[in-house]
Amino acid sequence: MKHFYYLSTLLFLAFALQSNAQSCSKNSSSFNNGTVISFDEVKYNFPSSGYSTWFYTIDNTNGDKGASHTSFVLNQCITQNEFYGGGTYTSKNTSGLNYNNSFVVGIDGSYKDDNLYVIKYDQEVTKGSIAKVFFVLKKNYLSTVNDIFIKPGSTFEFGTLCTPSNSCTPLPVKLLDFKINYLIDAIELNWSTASEINNDGFYIEHSLDGINFTNLAFIKSATNSNELRHYSYKDIQNKSGYYRLRIVDLDGYTEFSGVLYIDENKINSIIIQPNLVKDEFEVVLNNGVINNITIIDVVGKVITDKVSLNINQNTATLNGILLTPGMYHLIINQQIMKKFIKL
Repeated sequence: MKHFYYLSTLLFLAFALQSNAQSCSKNSSSFNNGTVISFDEVKYNFPSSGYSTWFYTIDNTNGDKGASHTSFVLNQCITQNEFYGGGTYTSKNTSGLNYNNSFVVGIDGSYKDDNLYVIKYDQEVTKGSIAKVFFVLKKNYLSTVNDIFIKPGSTFEFGTLCTPSNSCTPLPVKLLDFKINYLIDAIELNWSTASEINNDGFYIEHSLDGINFTNLAFIKSATNSNELRHYSYKDIQNKSGYYRLRIVDLDGYTEFSGVLYIDENKINSIIIQPNLVKDEFEVVLNNGVINNITIIDVVGKVITDKVSLNINQNTATLNGILLTPGMYHLIINQQIMKKFIKL
């Protein structure tokens, strides 16, 4: 196993746990007063594992009144304890979230005689303005179409929009990690799940620009599982680009993993000169400092002790006089691998 570890040396490791729910079809709702509320995105396992962050835009640029009381109707299985916080945002990353305590959760009995359980943006969006808002729940829920309402002036207006599941349905798959490895002859993707509910499987998708993705393969899943499960796929067609998983359940619900990127230029950032080695040779790392070097043979056996080496910043001088003729792999910092041939 140790030998295999070096042959599949990790080039880039990324925990890609953020995903976007795509099954909900109601992405905007327009109200009579001119206000439009849009569902922008839900990011799962963000800002931390097990949490979901819901992004909305309240556009009142064409409104004839200020819009207050923006309420997203919830099921009461989503409790106060599951609400983490919310506010306004400038970007969909941690630094762009402003937790200004403008959201509240609970019973809203102000609409006629109904006592609705809601999460409410408790600030007025003035006439002619836009508010980009978010709230965070301590659980990953599916997005489904549910009621929302606003209060322009003294009256209420209802609409529908994508909100956390009104039946409190969790995501069908709990994705633990998603990793990318560079092998000698392929790019390897590995991922694992902690649980699966009604899951059909995983589409592996690749892109050159990070925008337009094409399908490479489909990996059937365990369908239902409460155990740790591991999956992998080897791509022998591409040497760089963006990768993601499209996770599909048996009912057609789709979610995406985060996106991983691998760069062929970084793979080739090691210069070995000369590449046909007789005894002494030099290794140069173009984009970093060399901390350690490992040398393995074609069957994965570590033979670094047969080589004398001297490391100086991004350059190393080695002497392979004790190596038998053949092909070897040199690994820098346990991350980047390059092959060379001993004459």
